[in-house]
Amino acid sequence: AELLQWADQNLLYKWGDDTLVTENPMALILSLCMDTLYQVEDFAEWQAFQHGFAQIDTVIRQARAKVVTRCAAFAERYQHESLF
Repeated sequence: AELLQWADQNLLYKWGDDTLVTENPMALILSLCMDTLYQVEDFAEWQAFQHGFAQIDTVIRQARAKVVTRCAAFAERYQHESLF
């Protein structure tokens, strides 16, 4: 992108079905915010967050397996519906 020529540094995020949830931009930002909160205000729930964050990829993988059939049926049924 043209905007990149003005950046001092660039971040490349992993994204897609075969990547870990903990490596996508939303998760990275959430983790950064929690770490900052912990460093600045001694966030009491930081360890609990870290414990949960370490499990999120397994939780998401298991959830996807449970809903994949329903998701496919939903997509098939509503594929021609207009959004607005």
